Amino acid sequence: MRRAGGHGVAFVGRSASTLLLFICVGVASCSTGATQPGDGLPGNTSGGSSGSGGTTTDPGSDSGGLANGDSADATSNPATQGPGGEGGAPRPEAGSTVFDAGGKVHDASSDGSPSPGLTPDPPCLNGKKDGTETGVDCGGSCGACPNYQINPPNANNGDQSACTGGNGYMCPRSMLFSSEMKQAAMADWNSADPPFVYGTVGHDPDLGGVDTNSNTCCQCYQLVFDTPQGASGLPIPKPMIVQAFNTQAGGAKNFDVYMGDGGYGANNACAGVSNAMYSQFPDQGGTYAGGVKATRYSQCASGGGYSALSIGSATCESYVQSQCDMILSSSSAAQTTTQASCIESNLPDSEYHTNWSVLAKRVTCPANLTRVTGCKLNDQGLPAASPNVQDRTSADSSFKSGYTTTSMQDCCRPTCAWPGNVTNTDSTYSVFYTCDKSGNPLTN
Repeated sequence: MRRAGGHGVAFVGRSASTLLLFICVGVASCSTGATQPGDGLPGNTSGGSSGSGGTTTDPGSDSGGLANGDSADATSNPATQGPGGEGGAPRPEAGSTVFDAGGKVHDASSDGSPSPGLTPDPPCLNGKKDGTETGVDCGGSCGACPNYQINPPNANNGDQSACTGGNGYMCPRSMLFSSEMKQAAMADWNSADPPFVYGTVGHDPDLGGVDTNSNTCCQCYQLVFDTPQGASGLPIPKPMIVQAFNTQAGGAKNFDVYMGDGGYGANNACAGVSNAMYSQFPDQGGTYAGGVKATRYSQCASGGGYSALSIGSATCESYVQSQCDMILSSSSAAQTTTQASCIESNLPDSEYHTNWSVLAKRVTCPANLTRVTGCKLNDQGLPAASPNVQDRTSADSSFKSGYTTTSMQDCCRPTCAWPGNVTNTDSTYSVFYTCDKSGNPLTN
């Protein structure tokens, strides 16, 4: 999740509750729980990404898909999303502003190297196993690491999607930056600083492109980030390995990433409805506006635009954090997981909450990623993800261009939690987990 390791810029003016959030992520009593991305019914009601344009209903999924760019400034269809911002910043000139390895903004010295005296990233939020930690950002001086290898999903639980009045939700454990996802990546790559960020996405089939059949449920993709949309100079974040949990997600050329307050689509079971998963959510800026994202706020702009510097400013980070802190739930696990995901996905060096143009390749799903989501496909003869491909320059012709990312969180039960929507799966881990309102997976 994010760049080559660091969690990003330390926040100023943190409240005691937020500091506790950072320490407790992954703790059974106060950290991310065994929650997962929600699902939709055979007619998925999940609203899809907070992004660009796409269908709003799908007979095979509850999710409504994207609408007009999951960023406030993106107005085009996801398949042809709006003008991209600049790519990663060039090598700095002496005296210019640069990022350190953790994404912190600072001035370059006369030889272009980082200035001394930088504040280190929060030790329990730097995206790697270090210090006394026993896992990535957990154990030791941080909160206890979660057990992400739980019993298989109850594929026949019978719960309808919360987006159609039922009791089935998306599980927070499958969210970007959940502690479960971090530990799974560490285990799969046997690395204290995993080369990939794990996540789940809505994605429609792109026949003739990255997909070879009309069912994308539980397929995995390696995404290599190229150009941000609506912001300039952002560092290129770590590549992602994502697994598809929803359809009707903004078109075949889009990957709709599930993250904390990623924005509503056509449907919503997160807040403001009778069976909402959360007791309070920040202002969304409207349907399809992207939820809490730095590029929505004037506090994060400078000179009429958004840049790595403006997003990395203390004013912006403090304001984004104040919005993420408004995410409240009766479940401490669901609350802390979602708040942390909201904050981390808006840091300048892990700005997955911004829409990006990406390169994509369908790959074999890593074993422990499927233990977090609950869905494991039978062998398809696909290649493993390549940790050597970290950006466009290292990608070969097997990676396809022309794809985009958007962001979402609608709390609906995933399309791919319904047995009838998934094919060629393992007999035991056969569908995405469905969660209850507190974010607990329904298991056998």
